[in-house]
Amino acid sequence: MPISSGAKKLNVRGNTLERSPLDHDDVLSAIAYVKRLDYIDADRVGMVGVSHGGELIMKAVSETHIAAAVRAEPASLEYLALAMDKLPAGEPQLQSKARASELSDRAEAMGRIRDIDTPLLIVGRNGDHLRGLFKLCHDMLQEADKDVTWKSYAYPRHGFVMPRRAPDGVYHPDEIQLKAIEDVMAYFDKKMP
Repeated sequence: MPISSGAKKLNVRGNTLERSPLDHDDVLSAIAYVKRLDYIDADRVGMVGVSHGGELIMKAVSETHIAAAVRAEPASLEYLALAMDKLPAGEPQLQSKARASELSDRAEAMGRIRDIDTPLLIVGRNGDHLRGLFKLCHDMLQEADKDVTWKSYAYPRHGFVMPRRAPDGVYHPDEIQLKAIEDVMAYFDKKMP
């Protein structure tokens, strides 16, 4: 699938976890497919991604344009070129933006960010073990003069923006989840009137 004109192919070189370093190619293919559908306005395609899905959005919007995207609790370890070998084994603890910044290859990350022209909302979660990473990505996008917005919520569980179906088969979002979903939809309404 061709990438957008002028964009260079993203290469995450050695900062990958157990996933394929090119897993975002599937996302690029899905975006291209959706934009070609007769009943879709290709200029009004948006995305929401949680956790690794948020990182996939960063990779995708570095190579193609969509109208707007929401990255909720976005793990951007690979995208921001973190030195994975300098993290302790197990779940990375990056609550501090300063610690995330120390581990990031700033020049490589800013080089990737340079090609982004998609408006982004980054949704953080107070107390998340990667909150410093979320904030670092936001601040780097802001420094690069990108259209980026930050929101954060106090919530005890990961993935709160996309409520899970309850055993009764029905979704039962609580007040914070409803507020976050309302904020996400308001963001899309603003960016895709």
